[in-house]
Amino acid sequence: PAAVRAVRRFDAALERLGAAHEDEDRLARALRGAGADLALAARAVAVRRELGRGRFASGGAGMPPSLGQELGAVCDALEALAYRGPRRGAGPLAGLLLLVGAAGLRAQAAPEQLYQSGAYRAAAEGFAARARVAPAVTANWYGAGAAAYRLGDDGRAAAAWTRAARLAPRDRTLARAMLLVPAPDAVTAEWRAPFPVTREELWVAATLLWLVGWIGVAALGGWRGRWIVVLAGALVVAGVAGWRTAEERRPLGLLAAPVPLRVSPHGRAPGGEELPVGTGLRPVGSAAGWVLVRSATGQEGWVPRAAVAWVVAP
Repeated sequence: PAAVRAVRRFDAALERLGAAHEDEDRLARALRGAGADLALAARAVAVRRELGRGRFASGGAGMPPSLGQELGAVCDALEALAYRGPRRGAGPLAGLLLLVGAAGLRAQAAPEQLYQSGAYRAAAEGFAARARVAPAVTANWYGAGAAAYRLGDDGRAAAAWTRAARLAPRDRTLARAMLLVPAPDAVTAEWRAPFPVTREELWVAATLLWLVGWIGVAALGGWRGRWIVVLAGALVVAGVAGWRTAEERRPLGLLAAPVPLRVSPHGRAPGGEELPVGTGLRPVGSAAGWVLVRSATGQEGWVPRAAVAWVVAP
């Protein structure tokens, strides 16, 4: 029957992608690792769940048309993903050529093109490389966050968008993006919240007020109340600018994976409950591959360095 063939087609597509896992979490991770975006992985897991309930085991009788349509659409997407990826059984030389060709295409393609084509992981790497070279460009951080979000990496998306929002605090697109990855607690939300103006704007305003104040004093040949106020305002604005500069240089990370805070830098060390993804972290110390952090919730412990997405690296 057609339903049985569709189920076999679905299983074959998962096999080709190396994602034939019964466990839903492992299935989703395998699909994401094969290049599927978050939406496709979730759809495949949902289809597997429906098929696994055993309702249609006897020849596929009674399969709802909606499930059949969804099964066909998911199969189409998985087969397209498998076709784009390296084919198995083509021999070591063919595999090597595919890898070299893919590397060359990634090197030549702009991150924007990779993002548009659905190669979100490569796009994220490209935007991150750009951000390291040009950290003052808002678009680099925004692109890195968008690609990470499409990969389901909310912690890294939030970190990149937080960095972008510090460069462009009044950008509405960034404000909408930040709503997609809400902070898990009030303190993290406070740490992530951008100041209404940038530190550069504050320094410019302080400099202008200082010049205007002294020009007024010199032009009038003496001290007047209004110029004293202007000079005092310049000092206040400069103080705020200095505070924002120090605050934005202070190391800040967001948890990118749900891991516990451990009592020592070791994977088998005792740990408490897992902190939610996106929790704000301040580094306190470090060891090989580990960071001692204080969380926004007031807890302190060790987490793997790879589990932290840095807004400002220590």
